[in-house]
Amino acid sequence: MDAEFHYVNNRTLDENVKTNIIINPHILHDYDVIKKRNKYWGIFLRHKNEIIGSTLVAHEKEDNIDFLLLASVYIDENYRGRNLCEELVKQTILKNEMRNKTNLIKVVIAGGMPILQCLLSIFKGRDYTIKKYKTKVENIQILQNIRPETAIKIEQSNYENDIWQTLFFDKNDY
Repeated sequence: MDAEFHYVNNRTLDENVKTNIIINPHILHDYDVIKKRNKYWGIFLRHKNEIIGSTLVAHEKEDNIDFLLLASVYIDENYRGRNLCEELVKQTILKNEMRNKTNLIKVVIAGGMPILQCLLSIFKGRDYTIKKYKTKVENIQILQNIRPETAIKIEQSNYENDIWQTLFFDKNDY
């Protein structure tokens, strides 16, 4: 599939992104948030004349630790199941690495197992360590490493109880 990725922040000129964006409220929401706030940015996925996916990210700081919050990943329903999520998130991570602001990425898994497996695959291939809060009290200064299998087990349990899982991915610097 021919797809183009477009970086969008509150200062970019987005003629290539605006085409047909109104047809999808999820993508329009991401676009509006990015354009109104300067700490947000994202990558938009275009196929022919249609925007079919987007990521929404923000640079955040918690307890004096900088991180990138991956707030939203969306692929239009008509295009799911084609590994586009993987490519979209990969482009987002590459852009973050190029911007060189932080190696720590926070994700709240609200989309269940499909998004978790997508993220685990991408971050493993890019040499990131998976981390989670060490205690029930969310303290970003105390994270512990976990294995992908552990994240999957937690997600299986959380899904049944409708609980969202918070994970961190930390770039390994060798």
